[in-house]
Amino acid sequence: MTDQQQLVCQHSLSSLLPEPCCARFPILSEQREGRTFLLNPTVEELCSLSKHHNPIIAYDLLPSPDAYPFLRERTVWVPSYAFRHHFKLRQISADVRYPVPRAVPFLIQHKKKMKQHLGALGQKVLWIDDRLIPHAEKTALLDTLRLICRLSPQLKVMWVTDRKETKHQHIRFVPPGKADQLALWQGADLTLTMGSAECSFAAFHVQCLHAGIVVLTDDQGDHGEWIRHQYTGLVLNPKFLHKELRHYLPMLMNHPDRLFGLKKNGQAMVKKTLKTSEATGNV
Repeated sequence: MTDQQQLVCQHSLSSLLPEPCCARFPILSEQREGRTFLLNPTVEELCSLSKHHNPIIAYDLLPSPDAYPFLRERTVWVPSYAFRHHFKLRQISADVRYPVPRAVPFLIQHKKKMKQHLGALGQKVLWIDDRLIPHAEKTALLDTLRLICRLSPQLKVMWVTDRKETKHQHIRFVPPGKADQLALWQGADLTLTMGSAECSFAAFHVQCLHAGIVVLTDDQGDHGEWIRHQYTGLVLNPKFLHKELRHYLPMLMNHPDRLFGLKKNGQAMVKKTLKTSEATGNV
């Protein structure tokens, strides 16, 4: 895994939505019924576990290959069926535990306030977090979005980044600290995620769907598991990413009823799936 993939992976863990609004594993406390809960433990941590110590081990990043031998007799949780299949191929039994979205109070009121703060009243806001986009894609993606915004002035992009970028009429660059502090994500109508197949975006996607934010993502790993193409969002082919963005974003701007439909389908899917998983023990 490259350094950039590791960076993206690290930031997929809690969805980047500021507390108390980030999705998380059902149990993230250190103890559950007397058992330790370990999230993405290192190989060294696994080696140090005694035979009589049976923690719950959860992964939303795929571990290094040398970790698998230590997991075959352990209790392993993963956030998606794609991750469960990965572990199954390595003779490890893993239980799917869906990420649980946190409540988003007063979102409708906050959305208007945040859009006003962003200078985007009457527009649709595409929220992009620099930490969830591979470095190699950023320059070309920015050029594509500048073109789309010129053709679709209804679209405003909020790009969360530490980088110094040239100002653009329809693209606002915001430092991560400020974006998190002001919870600017609440002004978003759409978001775009891309990353390594070794990183789960389940927590991020569940929280966005729950909050009524339509997700555009790539088809890597489990990224398309919650995002059903043209039903709860858009699943894009990385090879044709820019072409598909030039097609779909103007379409959604010109047909707001389609965007609204994706939003409602996503919210309904989260509600139905999590209610079903509670009834079945979240297996």
